[in-house]
Amino acid sequence: MTPQRDVILLIDDDPDERSLLREHVFDANSYQVVEAADGPDGLMKLHQYQPDLVLLDLQLAGLTGRDMLIGLKSQGYRGPLIVLADKGSEKGIVEAFRLGATDYLTRPVREAEVLATVERGLADTHLRRQHETLTARIDSAEGQIETREQELDHLYRIGQAMTALRDQHELFEQILTAATQLSAADYAVLMLRDETSGKLILRTGHNLQLSLADRVGSPVQDPLADLVLASREVLTMEGESLRRFQLPNDVQAVTYLPLVIQTTAVGVLAVGSRTSDAPFDAHRVRLLRILSDYMAIGIVNLRLFDMVKHRARALETVTRDWQTRFAEHERQLQTMTSSLTVIEAELTRLAYGKEGHVPPRASERLLDLNKQVKQMLTVMTRLSRPPQPTDG
Repeated sequence: MTPQRDVILLIDDDPDERSLLREHVFDANSYQVVEAADGPDGLMKLHQYQPDLVLLDLQLAGLTGRDMLIGLKSQGYRGPLIVLADKGSEKGIVEAFRLGATDYLTRPVREAEVLATVERGLADTHLRRQHETLTARIDSAEGQIETREQELDHLYRIGQAMTALRDQHELFEQILTAATQLSAADYAVLMLRDETSGKLILRTGHNLQLSLADRVGSPVQDPLADLVLASREVLTMEGESLRRFQLPNDVQAVTYLPLVIQTTAVGVLAVGSRTSDAPFDAHRVRLLRILSDYMAIGIVNLRLFDMVKHRARALETVTRDWQTRFAEHERQLQTMTSSLTVIEAELTRLAYGKEGHVPPRASERLLDLNKQVKQMLTVMTRLSRPPQPTDG
C-alpha cells in the first residue's frame, strides 16, 4: 500500500520561486504540492485540500503576508506554518510568529535548509496526528470497555434471576428483552416444542408484528427453526438468502439459537433485524448463546420446581389422609379404652367384692382376666400417643 503523501500548500506570488520549490526541492513522491498565486486563492485551497503544512511568502502583493496569517488563523488552521521572507525582515518575522507562524526561511533559499525546516514542521504534524489517533483509539477502547461492562452486568443479573424466577412468563420476558438489547435486534421470538404433539409452538415474542403476535400460543411453521432444532447449531442469515424461507418480507437479518437440555433441543430463540441486512456479528452471537443457555437452564429450573411443587401437593394430600385416619384410629382407641376400663373395674369388683361368695378358682380366673385387661389398656395407651422424634 502506497503511503499517503503530505500536502504542502505553497502561497507565493512569484511563479519562478514556486517552480523552483516544486521541481527542485520537494520530491513529488514524498509531497503533494498545492500552489496558490495570491491570498484569496490560498484561502480557497486551504479549505479544498486541508494541507499538512503551509509555506507562505510574507511579501505578497495585494493581500499581504500579515493579512494572510490573520486569515489562516481565522479559518481554523493550526498546523505548521512556515513564512518565507527577505533578509533584513526580522521585524516582520517576529510579528509573523506573534500571528501564528511556527518557523521561517530567508531568501535566497537553500534546498537543504528548506527540506530540514519542512520536515521539522511535518514531524510536529505527524506527532499530533499520532496523538489524535491514539486518543481516538483510547476513547473507542474505553467506550468498548464500558459497553462490555454493561453487557456483563446485564448477563450477571440475568444469571442470578435464573435461580430465583418461578414464573415462566417473567423468565421469557427477561430473556427476550435482554436478547433485543444485547444484540441490537429489532425483535425476538421464543418457540418451544410441545412435549405431547412434538409441534413447534410460538410461546412469546418481543416487538412482534401484529400478524405474528396474534399467533402466540399456536403452532408455527418455520423452516429455519426446524433446521436449528435438527442440527442443534446456531444459524445466522441475512439479505437475499432469507427470501426463500417463509419470513416476513421486511426481515433483513436473523440469528436462530437452539435451546438444548442435555442432548435434546427443546426450542429456539430467534432475533431479527428489519432495518439492516448486516449480519449479527460474532460478539453479539456469543452474547445470544449465553442467553439461550440461560433460557435452557431457566426452563429446566421451572420444570424441576413444578415437579417439586407437584410432589409437595401429593405429599400434602397423603399427610392429610393419614391425619384423618389417625384421628379416627385414636377415636376408636379411646372408645375401646373406655370400655376396657369399665370391664377392668367390674372384674376387680367381682374378684374382691363382698357381694356373695366367689369360688377360689373363679376368683383366680377373674384376677387373670383383670391382668390381661390391664395389659391391653397399657398397649392401647401407648398406641394413642403420637410418635416422638428420636435423637440422631
